[in-house]
Amino acid sequence: MKDILFDLMHLEGFAVVKEPCTAIVKCKTHVKEGNLYTIDGHHRWLLDLYAITEPNLALLKNVYKKDLRMSYSTASQYFLKGALWENTVYDMSDLPIKKENVIAVFDYVGEKLMCTQISLLPKVNLSIYNPAKDLLEGIEELVKMVKEINNEE
Repeated sequence: MKDILFDLMHLEGFAVVKEPCTAIVKCKTHVKEGNLYTIDGHHRWLLDLYAITEPNLALLKNVYKKDLRMSYSTASQYFLKGALWENTVYDMSDLPIKKENVIAVFDYVGEKLMCTQISLLPKVNLSIYNPAKDLLEGIEELVKMVKEINNEE
């Protein structure tokens, strides 16, 4: 299958990392339990992030400006990635899905700015709106009012 050509619009929404920091960024990967990387004995999930370093962004812009074309898979090598360690995930339902926010720590490893740690944001269980329940409560209130009117007569 032929790879698609990279376009700068593919970087829309990417966080630009200029210096070491901790930031909330979006995950490009739908992480699944079966994607656990175990080959070297250090169990982790490898996550692609919607993040790029400032020098890599400049490089991709320069390549694009010179009208040189590259595949998306080649360009994606310049995007930031990180590891989510298995021992930091207590429930598989907490694994992030694509475009879900994660906390990423960016720091220098040697002279290269990289993602050195990923943490999950706690998921919140929200209440679910049930219009039928509202309707039933309205009917019950109406029945109560009718009974009160009938008792007054």
